[in-house]
Order: sequence, then C-alpha cells, then structure tokens
Amino acid sequence: MALETEVIESARAFSQVIHEVAAERGWTPDSYRVHMSVNRDWYILNALVVNYRESFTNQQQQDIYDDIYDKLEPRLGHVPRPFNSFGLVIRGRESRGDLDSMPLGPEDEIIDDTLLNPSPASNPPAATPSK
Repeated sequence: MALETEVIESARAFSQVIHEVAAERGWTPDSYRVHMSVNRDWYILNALVVNYRESFTNQQQQDIYDDIYDKLEPRLGHVPRPFNSFGLVIRGRESRGDLDSMPLGPEDEIIDDTLLNPSPASNPPAATPSK
C-alpha cells in the first residue's frame, strides 16, 4: 500500500529533526541511520535511530531522546499530523543491523529508508527486521 503524502511529510519532518540533533552531536551521515514504520490502525509513527559507531548509556539515550523531542514539537506545527503519537528508540553500535528493537506488528508498514536518510549510499546497508 502506498503511503499518503501526509505520512511521508511527517516522517521527513521527524527524520530532519533527528538529522539536526545528530549533526549537533557530531555524528557523521555515515555513522548512523534512521528507520521508521507507521501503524495506520493506531496512527503511530515509530522511529529507530541506530548509531553504528557509538554505544550509549541509558542516560545518554534519554538525553538524545529529549533533544529530539524538544525540537520535534514546534516543527510539527507546520506539518499535517495524522498521528496520535510518535515513538522513538535510540540504539548504539551494539544494535548494528538489528531492527528487532523497533516494535513491529503485522499492521506496521516500514517506510523506505531512502526517504529518511540524506545519503543512503554512504550509510550502512539497511537491515531487515524480523517479524
């Protein structure tokens, strides 16, 4: 099923905030990847951010999460919001290629990584989640 324009716009706005926070933290585009899924039944947009070069403590993950959400709320005021909630998971290099930490159910649809990452050719290969 093709994703609606408002889903793509929201996903791109969400990923843009993630990329801005990543740049502020000194992450290079080839050091991390953004993965997203949408649950149309519950109107949830989930993001998984995997940094392939760093490991994070729980507090560091929470700090990154907070930085992203602090920027996300004002930004989404300009984008159609077809969602009840936005989920976010931050993982470090120990999760390389592992999308199992992204909550996926049969009703979830993965959003194409090339819509979310600025230079997919330089990013690590996209992993395939297990369902």
